Amino acid sequence: MASNGTLEHAGKSENLTEAEVVARFDQLAKAGHLFYDYAFRTETAQSEKMLVEFRISKALASKPWQTTSTLDVATEPGTGPKPGSDINVNGLGVQSLNGTHELTLNMFSSYRPHLLMLTNDGYRRQWEPLDIDDFRAATQFLSNMDQDYLVFYNCKVEGGCSRVHKHLQAIPNESFNDNSWVNIDNDAVPFAYYQAKFTTPPDPEAYLKAYKAGLEAVERSLGSKTTLEDGAPPHNMIMDRNRMVVVPRRAAGIDPLGANSGGMLGTIWTQSDEKVQQWKDTGVSRLLGVAGTPKLL
Repeated sequence: MASNGTLEHAGKSENLTEAEVVARFDQLAKAGHLFYDYAFRTETAQSEKMLVEFRISKALASKPWQTTSTLDVATEPGTGPKPGSDINVNGLGVQSLNGTHELTLNMFSSYRPHLLMLTNDGYRRQWEPLDIDDFRAATQFLSNMDQDYLVFYNCKVEGGCSRVHKHLQAIPNESFNDNSWVNIDNDAVPFAYYQAKFTTPPDPEAYLKAYKAGLEAVERSLGSKTTLEDGAPPHNMIMDRNRMVVVPRRAAGIDPLGANSGGMLGTIWTQSDEKVQQWKDTGVSRLLGVAGTPKLL
């Protein structure tokens, strides 16, 4: 770690701008160090009241979709995850956030760029509730970006997580003509959610206050409290500079299909036309209704 809080890459201290992050993303993708399908396709559909966008990417074919109790093990020193972690971001780092998180590129990317905000402590877990440091890191990231990004958290397997090291994700807000909230705004989603809107870009404390209110709604809806032993009840948290949405989760989906935070907004990331057809046959609205809850209490 450099003394100024940025990461060291190939002997050079970097604090990258958004344009430089994208350039670094392209460089690593073309070198085969991360997976991204530049020829990805989108297909739009309607499922009951919901608009649906399928992003079909061959890069997701090798993505690990299931959490496991066995952590990945490095084959050589410095080539695998940090102690306690099951996410290998070696060589994918961008910069430090808040001194508590590492901003990295996602090895299995659905967007250009697709980023992770991992806790520096590899033993933090994806069933924990978010805390002030998470929102300080997210706020720092959003303030550094030129375009609009979504930041989201998939809590527990039911919330769509496939790795257990605690992390948020960030993607450009480009689905549905740059309005990823369209199904929320049109009251088209088949599940309950908590929403907070902000008239000015919030500080970390305002984000945390909204999140705690949303988490309380999740606890009431699922009849389950946040505890030190079991963590938070399963949920998704999705935010940008203007709003936050928190979604209680009863299930990952309908086996073998599952939705993460993006899926709950109507954007489905998948690797093949066959998977798209499975979604259509199952019914996106039906699956999301099963994954969420019918109402907040």
